[in-house]
Amino acid sequence: MKRFEPLGSLVHRCLFSSRSTVCKRPLLLSTRLYSASTKDLPPPGEIYDPPYLKIKPDCPTYDLFNVSLKGYDFVVLNRFSEYVSRAAKNFDIDISDRYPVSAHTMKAIAYRPRTGKVESEFKLAMYERIVQLMNVPTTTWPLFLDLLQNNTPEGVTLTVKAISVDDEDFRYIPDMELNSLRNQLGEIATDSKQTK
Repeated sequence: MKRFEPLGSLVHRCLFSSRSTVCKRPLLLSTRLYSASTKDLPPPGEIYDPPYLKIKPDCPTYDLFNVSLKGYDFVVLNRFSEYVSRAAKNFDIDISDRYPVSAHTMKAIAYRPRTGKVESEFKLAMYERIVQLMNVPTTTWPLFLDLLQNNTPEGVTLTVKAISVDDEDFRYIPDMELNSLRNQLGEIATDSKQTK
């Protein structure tokens, strides 16, 4: 025969001793009756946590984002991209990919004042790192962006945007030989269709 105990607000009866306070048995109080089993109750000395406390609420998420970091100083840029990855892990944001983009070099010329003579020439390299984030919770996204904006070092440009097809295309260096072979195969296929 099953024993019926009341269910409702959960109250632990604690026995007070001179050394410590230990919850020996949980006491259930309510007006409704239910069938209680010993497997539902925690062992003596442990705190009972209802199972609904462990369930995370459904939170809408953003799909994919590119966090683009650009700067002239390679070391600072690389360290900041590592910082972005660590911050994303701390915010429980999934990192789908993290990759460098080839450097763009520029030539800067400084002229003497009021003349056309060259005073100095510089070669500047613009480095870029991209961190792709996926399944970003909408609740933590504004906090994450504020953290990145407040901690962006000098000389680093931070850009966040949704991923597009163009972002994937510039990542790969075209192979001219492979493209010429594809063109030849396309010509052969069109010639074979015309002869039939």
